[in-house]
Amino acid sequence: MTLSTSFQPSNKISRLRVLIPCDTGNGKEEWIPGKEDFPPENLIEVVSALPPCYYAFLQTKKEKNKPFIVPESILRHFNIPELVATRTFAEINGGFGHRAVYRAAPSSVPDDERTRAVSSCSTWFRCLFKMMRKVETKTIRHEDGFEYTDSPPAPGYTWFEMTVLTYWNMDGSSKVLCIDAPTDLPDQLLSALTQRRTPLDFKDPFVMHADLWDRIIVLYDISVWRMRDPVRELEDSNMRSRDMFAPTHGFTRHAIHVSEVLESAILTAVEARRCMTETHKALSPGLDQTYCRQADDYASFQISMLRNLRLRSESNRARLADEIHSAFNDLTRRDSSLIKSITIVTLLCLPASLISSIFSTTFFSFGDDNTWQVSRKLWVYWVTAIPSTIVIVLAWGLWYTKGDMILRPSLKLAARWRKCRKSKDPEKEG
Repeated sequence: MTLSTSFQPSNKISRLRVLIPCDTGNGKEEWIPGKEDFPPENLIEVVSALPPCYYAFLQTKKEKNKPFIVPESILRHFNIPELVATRTFAEINGGFGHRAVYRAAPSSVPDDERTRAVSSCSTWFRCLFKMMRKVETKTIRHEDGFEYTDSPPAPGYTWFEMTVLTYWNMDGSSKVLCIDAPTDLPDQLLSALTQRRTPLDFKDPFVMHADLWDRIIVLYDISVWRMRDPVRELEDSNMRSRDMFAPTHGFTRHAIHVSEVLESAILTAVEARRCMTETHKALSPGLDQTYCRQADDYASFQISMLRNLRLRSESNRARLADEIHSAFNDLTRRDSSLIKSITIVTLLCLPASLISSIFSTTFFSFGDDNTWQVSRKLWVYWVTAIPSTIVIVLAWGLWYTKGDMILRPSLKLAARWRKCRKSKDPEKEG
């Protein structure tokens, strides 16, 4: 599979962090950070030299319109299809893939158990996070954790487009490579792993997914609350002027993006759970039934949390829509009050204007002896003014009540004319 000639991927790598399990000898598992810095051109050599089990976090140097493309050597190492190394995959907002390799079962194995022969499996998926900058008002701020965005004048948000590749085989190898994860994810995952009460069972191909998805859910929770905080700040500000529409439109756009990636994450998690359940059934030797059931239940719980976060995200969108609606109503009310005041002033001045316009006609005049003179033809004014006023009022009333019926014949005639014109155009072209 080849890339478009107009597309130039960015493969500049800036950092690699590794978490490695270490057996302490007392039945407790300890995770330790591995080496971080390495020459970028030796990526596959460094990855190949890592222990059989690890979490690796690869950070790349982001360039505008040049997303990071996974090198083909890494794809082969994790047994990942070539589509992952295309622009299409590098720009989608989710998706989960799974590839299993089945070993041949001996003839002594019954036919109904021959499907339980998975020797290795690979998975790949993407999760996107949109992190807003923390609000300045500490009383409104929901949490005071890591700041993911740069200081102004940088945009008030940051996108993290994380790609995850995993590989497992029955010999005990279990590898997870996270590319362009949020900056604090390695430290948060290390803290969670060190607090585990039981060590990981590397006989499970998906054993390293659960803790990673826990941290992904926490990141989505932070993303949703970072979106909620400016909404709450907007609600408390009582700003109901035209100046609020621009920032509110920006917040609405961010809320739509957060809901979109959350919906995609839910679909990704649902597909991951389905693949996990099928893989557990196809293992030989199989895992304990209690273990498999608990793993499936926990995956369902994680999906449930993501769905509830989506509901909160949709609530943010609804609150923003309500703020816009309320502000629009307030502005409409102010405009109506302004128009009402203009109407009152007009009504106050109307009698004086009418009287002055009548007396300014030639029907009234002062004589040379300063006496008031009225023309005997004044009746002409009333004969023309009163009937014309009645006609105008009746015409307005007729148009107001029967306007649709009056326009309907003319609209039908215009539609016929357009239809005839269209039918004649092909003949002219021929």
